[in-house]
Amino acid sequence: MAELELPRQEALTSAFLDLSRKVEPIRRCVSALRTGRFEHPDGRIDDLGPTRISIEQAALISCLCRQCCRPLSVEVGFGMGSSATVILGTRSFLNQGFEHLIFDPYSVMEGTGDVVQSYLVTEFGDRFRRINKPSEIHTYALSSAEIMS
Repeated sequence: MAELELPRQEALTSAFLDLSRKVEPIRRCVSALRTGRFEHPDGRIDDLGPTRISIEQAALISCLCRQCCRPLSVEVGFGMGSSATVILGTRSFLNQGFEHLIFDPYSVMEGTGDVVQSYLVTEFGDRFRRINKPSEIHTYALSSAEIMS
């Protein structure tokens, strides 16, 4: 297995900010990470509160997505959807067939993250799925149809 070589943080961040000028979901994510508020195109707002990643963390996630050729990514926990937005926006820019699953039956607080989730569903359709079930081992044994129900 080849060892993963990552660019320096400054280069990661620069590449991510450049991507934000080309990809609408990444632009929205960068704005949300800077302001603490995710704005849906229809004007609704989600306040990210303390549950958000840094621009540097988002840049690293985006870099890793550019290096991954797998058609499926899985995340445990939605939080406020920042990492999901980065993953989906980056993979979409690469024009690769992919699907991103998130196992998370809970919300950070009632209703939070709903605006971001609505945006991801609208923007990415069936390439994004939030599965409202826990991520315990038995969940992985379910058939695809059972998981998606």
